[in-house]
Amino acid sequence: MTETPGTSLTTTICELCSKHKRLYTCPRCGIGYCGTECYKSDTHTDCSESFYRQCIEDELKSQENDPVARQKMMEILKRVHEADMENDILENNSDEESISGEDYPLDSDDEQEVIKIVSYNLMNAHFYKYIFQLLDLKTRLQNVNLEDPNELWSALSEAERQEFEALIKNGEAEKLLPKWVPWWTCRVEKILIQPIEEDIQDAYNDLKYPDLIDVPLFNELQKASPFVPFNVTNVIYAYAYVALYYIGDYLNCAEEAAHVFLIICENMRNNEIFKDMDSAIESVVDNIKNVSSIISKKNLKYLNTFSDFVRFFLSNTSK
Repeated sequence: MTETPGTSLTTTICELCSKHKRLYTCPRCGIGYCGTECYKSDTHTDCSESFYRQCIEDELKSQENDPVARQKMMEILKRVHEADMENDILENNSDEESISGEDYPLDSDDEQEVIKIVSYNLMNAHFYKYIFQLLDLKTRLQNVNLEDPNELWSALSEAERQEFEALIKNGEAEKLLPKWVPWWTCRVEKILIQPIEEDIQDAYNDLKYPDLIDVPLFNELQKASPFVPFNVTNVIYAYAYVALYYIGDYLNCAEEAAHVFLIICENMRNNEIFKDMDSAIESVVDNIKNVSSIISKKNLKYLNTFSDFVRFFLSNTSK
């Protein structure tokens, strides 16, 4: 009697390594195997590689009517492929035949070439699992309101929630946030003399300005308190921290940002008067440190340099 894969008593052990108990059956060729290592072994390469390749092609075909989703899928494949090659290079840095980015350039617009390149590396089971985790997450988040944290949280699996909480605790989550350059650190040089087009110059000449009203200077009307600059410092310092805390995106959560601002700004909250710059700054720092929910490891390093930011800001307000 002719034996076929999966039907003989001899196939109770792995048909690829002949060492361990058979636990799985390949859906394409029917061969029995014990685990991932045997499934992606050299003796099973043709079958497993074609399977992964077919999975990618099927996913891309399903997105033919959605060019945006299709493009995102291609970008995912490219990113993961590049990351996979970097890992290979690190693991085989002493091997002259290590795969490099030059061997498989990803600049081509030919999607079939990209699929071919990626499917080559899909022998790595972690790679395959990662891709479909991304696709699964994308599918689950399609109808989720990303602006609602509760709805977004409920869409995550228990493993994803635990992973996210771990990232928060160890501070790794901050590395995922976009880099934001505070606007007050960017200085634009003013051009004092600029050429004016002739037609614009003619327009200026034709304008009839009203007579200027002799408005007295504010200092002549009322003498300002000498503590105003320090109170302004307290306000600006608090604003600077709020801007950094929300990575410049505080307008999208204006009510919450205003609440944080009032917590740390004594001048606006209690009309406290500061008599020097140091006390104005220290007040904000102390308030930040007293509220654990609004302080992070990332922003702690800014506390020592905030005074420089504020002094720089104040010194340039008249320029």
